[in-house]
Amino acid sequence: MQKIITAEQLCKEYNNGSNTVKVLKNIDLEIYEGDFTVIMGSSGSGKSTLLYCLSAMDSISSGEVKYQDQRMNNMNEVAISKIRRTEMGFVFQQMNLISTLSLFENIIISGYLKKESKKTVHSNAMSLLSQVGLDTFAKRLPSEISGGQQQRVAIARALINSPKILFADEPTGALNSKSGKNILDTLSHYNNNDNQTILMVTHDLKASLRANRIIYLNDGEIEGELALDKYAAENIDMVEREKNVLNWLQGMGW
Repeated sequence: MQKIITAEQLCKEYNNGSNTVKVLKNIDLEIYEGDFTVIMGSSGSGKSTLLYCLSAMDSISSGEVKYQDQRMNNMNEVAISKIRRTEMGFVFQQMNLISTLSLFENIIISGYLKKESKKTVHSNAMSLLSQVGLDTFAKRLPSEISGGQQQRVAIARALINSPKILFADEPTGALNSKSGKNILDTLSHYNNNDNQTILMVTHDLKASLRANRIIYLNDGEIEGELALDKYAAENIDMVEREKNVLNWLQGMGW
């Protein structure tokens, strides 16, 4: 399998007055193309910090992060910004849609960052809205749709530039169970049908079942890793899958 991101001895520290807080400690990790990888752990274990460091949204204190064998900690901010803008997609718990723009406009504004033609960007935006079931709502404002629908727009926005990897930080955390399932179905669809690489942080057991790989963090260190079959709702015994994942998580101290 092709590696897309590699962390070697990654450490992250924060200075808190006279104290140094070690958030991540000597992380060695490889993320592979086409995988749906989930990072789990207790509150404060460093899950989101790890996601931000791997995507170069946050700096590291020591060690190394490589994106397709490029050493990101040696790049200047212009080069890093270009990679994030054109080759990475981001979905957060808070959708961060621009309230004064329509759903369509929220998506195309990100599409223009890759300097595609207007015609291509508009066509891709409508295609994505259709894929997430919201093409008839293209002219609506974010305030005129539900939170789950807003998150689907956020996913479409993240995919407009055909990113090589999609980073998701608690994308279902602010949603009810039905809306959360819709978001997970959307992510699973892109992973299964488009081989979209996904790296997601979650505290939700149901969300973790969509992964084919789960990384467990404890106190800033990787405690364990679980490999699963690729998720396919029609071919998987979800009761057994949930039981196996829960038993493993409890063994990790979750």
